[in-house]
Amino acid sequence: MLLKPILVAGFTAVLSGGFPAFAAGLDVAVRPSVSFYDDIKPVLAVHCYKCHDGENPKGGLRLDTLTNSLAGGKSGDAAIVPGASARSELVRRISLGEGDEMMPPKGARLTEAEMARIRQWIDEGAKWPERDDYWAFQPAKEPPLPEGMAVNPIDRFIDRGLEAATINPLPQADARTLLRRAFFDLVGVPPTPEEAQRFLRDKSSDAYEKLIDRLLADPRYGERWARHWLDIARYGESDGYEDDKVRPHAWRYRDYVIRSLNADKPYDRFVQEQIAGDELWPDNPEAWVATGFARLGSWDGMSKEPAQQRQDFLNDATDAVGAAFLGVTLGCARCHDHKYDVITQRDYYQVQAFFAGVQRETREAQGPLHEPRFVTAAFKADSAGLARLISERDELLRVARKDLEKKRADQLEKKNVEEDAVKARVEKAHPGQLGKLNDAITAIELRMRFHEPKIEAIFHGDGPKKIPLLKGGELARPGEEVAPGFIAAMLSPGESASPEGKRATLARWVASPENSLTARVQVNRLWQHHFGAGLVATPSDFGRNGKRPAHPELLDWLAREFVRNGWSLKKMHRLMMTSAAYRRAASPAPAAFAKDPENKLLWRMNRRRLEGEAIRDTILAVSGTLNPAMGGPGVYAQLPKGVNVEFPNNDKELSWGTATADDNYRRSIYLFQRRSLTFPLMDVFDGAPMNQSCAARPQTTVAPQALALFNGEFTREAAGHFATRLRREAGNDVPKQIERAFQLAFTRPPSNVERVTALKFLQVQTATRHADPTAALVDFCHVLLNASELIYLD
Repeated sequence: MLLKPILVAGFTAVLSGGFPAFAAGLDVAVRPSVSFYDDIKPVLAVHCYKCHDGENPKGGLRLDTLTNSLAGGKSGDAAIVPGASARSELVRRISLGEGDEMMPPKGARLTEAEMARIRQWIDEGAKWPERDDYWAFQPAKEPPLPEGMAVNPIDRFIDRGLEAATINPLPQADARTLLRRAFFDLVGVPPTPEEAQRFLRDKSSDAYEKLIDRLLADPRYGERWARHWLDIARYGESDGYEDDKVRPHAWRYRDYVIRSLNADKPYDRFVQEQIAGDELWPDNPEAWVATGFARLGSWDGMSKEPAQQRQDFLNDATDAVGAAFLGVTLGCARCHDHKYDVITQRDYYQVQAFFAGVQRETREAQGPLHEPRFVTAAFKADSAGLARLISERDELLRVARKDLEKKRADQLEKKNVEEDAVKARVEKAHPGQLGKLNDAITAIELRMRFHEPKIEAIFHGDGPKKIPLLKGGELARPGEEVAPGFIAAMLSPGESASPEGKRATLARWVASPENSLTARVQVNRLWQHHFGAGLVATPSDFGRNGKRPAHPELLDWLAREFVRNGWSLKKMHRLMMTSAAYRRAASPAPAAFAKDPENKLLWRMNRRRLEGEAIRDTILAVSGTLNPAMGGPGVYAQLPKGVNVEFPNNDKELSWGTATADDNYRRSIYLFQRRSLTFPLMDVFDGAPMNQSCAARPQTTVAPQALALFNGEFTREAAGHFATRLRREAGNDVPKQIERAFQLAFTRPPSNVERVTALKFLQVQTATRHADPTAALVDFCHVLLNASELIYLD
């Protein structure tokens, strides 16, 4: 067997079953044969399918199946002759360096390695299996636990790779670093000095484990992790497009997610409720709310083509199920068979057929809904206020009408009093009063929409059992009809691809313990947010165009453990966070970096920046203004001056609203999610797009981020509140103010150098501020709120 070493950043990779397993000093065995799906189809997809696939292929040659390839095109020459690459027209054409017959005629040429693989594949018989054996579509294996001393099974897998690569991992991070890491990962805000002291003074052997348990039981956990799910679910509270109409009841889905996570609802139930809650639990309003998942995407309310409008909705729902739950780019099979994965266009429309008969509606809840007490109280107060205003308005109109009727009766006029005349008389007697009353009534009615006991979701209907496969994804080109069905490549042997057509069937299949992909995808998402990158670095693309898992056996073990533990998310959090891999320091180590610069072997913890929401929440928490109220309609927190809040196709009611003083300081997850106006601080810090599922936010470093924090009104105002808090909690003792400020912002005391520097800064700034120590303290707080340490996690 030919052995050829492949050096990867100072260590060699051993390829086994398509997965990288890292080891030092080992050669790499070239696979004895070429895999069509791993090696050949991706090359054809990039270089050939654009012209040689579909209904009208160039030269009459289609390369989408072996049968078509053997038949050849108009020339009559077989593109592929199994066992004889030298006689295969495909090989001859791709080998030409010039001329009219060179393929591809334009664009990038095939590399020598790609051509060699195609020749080897043909010489080996051009095996083109009907069923894909791709790892992600196979049941998760039960790998034996590697030998070792580690207590946490995760570390057994990680340690094996580190030992093979002769990399020494970093030691455990200090207690203060672990404390901040755990707080931000699980609840999204820093610990208060009092919370920090509770942990740091606990010298028991299980102090860290008790901390994790406390944070998992904290209601803020649901708020923190709901934001991650809402990114995936493409959550928004408006339609998008030109009119971007408000969805007054969308917030109930957000609150449903928060409650589900806090209750540690089994993930399989969580999935099923969102796909088919109305069918599986028809008497549970909470399950109705969950099915709002399917209609969270954009909606073109101004469309003049209702059929296309509905088709866009069906496409979005289908794509979202694939991305969120299965971690595959199902939408790539909408117009044609998937170019990389064995997902056919027929598969796509079979999945879509489950949704074809649904009704996209807003309905009155048939039972009590979960909602905060303040929402109920606000609704009652608005109802009473509305009744009073309407009564006052009606009384003005009644008196005016009576006066006009009496006047006309005195003048012997018999015609009825016109409404305009009544309004004119009111305006004359009470200038502007009627307009003010009408404006107040409209404002309350608009506000009350959000409090009505209604649900925006999809519901089971009596629609078509079959739908046409759309050629090219175009509604105007219907093809054969397909019935509801599953993705064939993901089925277990003997499993039917054409089940009963209800969404409940799809929901049970997606969330089945036998469907390992669902469990793999979710544990990978948890890993991603705890470690900074998933075991699969493309969290919503487990297909061939995505990344292979860095630790495949660990991923399978976690997926099976997830199911064994009743699909409990909190148990999986605890398992990951109590591992030595999670607790490592994040400091540099040149020797380890030289061998593994991307930290795929997890010899250290990845340093991470907080998301925009966590940055804003942290600033509010440190300044002492964070409003802990949970749930309810989205709030219109104050926008920076100069932000345009009027939209050309909206009427007045749809501009950005106003917030009460308390609402202005709510957690960022409760900010109104408007598709046409992302909250500026979230936007500049790479907030998730609301028009599509977002599996991983980009992380940029650009000048506007520094400008938003240093020059922004929000941070400057927060600095003022921070200074007020310091004076309240530390008095006018400047050294105590400095000490308290560092504890609040960074969960640590200042160093001696920092203490001296801070004192000098305050002295100089007080003089600059005309002997105003209060203003100087605000400036000091402003500096701390702009420190990298505030928004980065070690």
